[in-house]
Amino acid sequence: VTKGNFKRMIMMVQDHRDKLKRAASLDPALLSLFNALDPAYMQFNAAYQHNKIIGQRREMQTGQFELLMAKMPAMTQEWDYQVIEKYRPSTPEYQFLMSEGRTGLYKLAYELRLSAVSDFIRKLQDFPSLSSLLNEVTAWYQNAMFVRETQQGYEGELQQAQTSVE
Repeated sequence: VTKGNFKRMIMMVQDHRDKLKRAASLDPALLSLFNALDPAYMQFNAAYQHNKIIGQRREMQTGQFELLMAKMPAMTQEWDYQVIEKYRPSTPEYQFLMSEGRTGLYKLAYELRLSAVSDFIRKLQDFPSLSSLLNEVTAWYQNAMFVRETQQGYEGELQQAQTSVE
């Protein structure tokens, strides 16, 4: 009934604990049983609360990362315009910088998008005339990597927390 359902488990355990506590206050013979079980309940409750909070943190970071990724088409369009201001699309410089085209930066899986942005940064380093764009893209990338790493960290922590609740 409670396998894999921590909410149902916490409700049942809380209910049984409260009833046993009341019964133990009326029957001293049950007090030793309550005292034996209560530490396990407290440990389970702490693990459950920790698991819940970690899950919520992961959801928050996932939402922040997804917002960054959702803004990527507009960002890459802006980056493309800044490259075009210096180098027309027919030039070798533009072809080098935007070899994947702007959609290559936002149509891929998340990790591949981040890798493509990292490649774009390395290419921009060859063009001093685009230093402000380099700074802008680098700042965006560092922020995205921080959010992603934090989200992934919570993902791992959540798996450990779920194991401890089980």
